[in-house]
Amino acid sequence: GVQGASQLEAICTVRKIGEVRVFDTDGKAAEKFAREMAGRGPIPDKVIAVGSPKEALSGADVVATATTSPTPIFDGDDLSPGVHINGVGSHAPKMRELDTKTIVRSKIVCDAVEACLAEAGDLLIPIEEGAFKESDIHGGLADVISGRLPGRENDEEVTLYKSVGLAFQDAVTALHTYQKAKSEGLGVEFEF
Repeated sequence: GVQGASQLEAICTVRKIGEVRVFDTDGKAAEKFAREMAGRGPIPDKVIAVGSPKEALSGADVVATATTSPTPIFDGDDLSPGVHINGVGSHAPKMRELDTKTIVRSKIVCDAVEACLAEAGDLLIPIEEGAFKESDIHGGLADVISGRLPGRENDEEVTLYKSVGLAFQDAVTALHTYQKAKSEGLGVEFEF
């Protein structure tokens, strides 16, 4: 979907990615996504549809989840040491893409801690289970970007960015897009 394509393009824009593995419960959808995304912009030519979450995760350095699944989509034991996860799909208290093992073993940075504690089943369910505490969340993205909190501290650390989506992110993106279009003479100006 749109989130998967956007996540893939963003990851490949900021990191040199050599191979992408895609899993979807609908194999035909995964194959179509792989064909459409291969070689697009910064995305490598090697985009492969795989048959299982375990195959997608094997040796992966970066994992992006962007689903509407109400239950975990992979086993946290299948994650490689040092992997980074972008968890952007789960956005309701009873919905989760990530299992408790993944949450417990990760250094978690949220787009906004308060929003994640209100909406992210990925965090709320392990808290309800007693396996995880609010205080286990490392912090918010702004704290890491500003240097108030460290990001990754070693090569073995599993890091997780949990996002539920915030209106200000949309506003900043719209402003950036507007400024870029204006500087390149694109678009049509009009008044409401």
